[in-house]
Amino acid sequence: MSYGQAEGTRPLITLEKLRKGERGVIKYLPGVELRARALRLGLATGDRVECLSVLPGGPVVIEVRGQEVAVGRNLARRILIAPL
Repeated sequence: MSYGQAEGTRPLITLEKLRKGERGVIKYLPGVELRARALRLGLATGDRVECLSVLPGGPVVIEVRGQEVAVGRNLARRILIAPL
């Protein structure tokens, strides 16, 4: 599922869609509450992330700024990423 695409670039995807080893840049955190939840985990728009693992039915584990962060599925499906 893609949410948007700038001309000449790949479409945005949700963080939930990243697979192990894939990288991306956080492009959009919709809503004040979601941004606050993401900030508590150390995530912000413009951060580069790498997917370390996707646990079946569980969180998406990413690396951001040298930290491993487990992002729950509900949050991961709302964070938009530009794949690298």
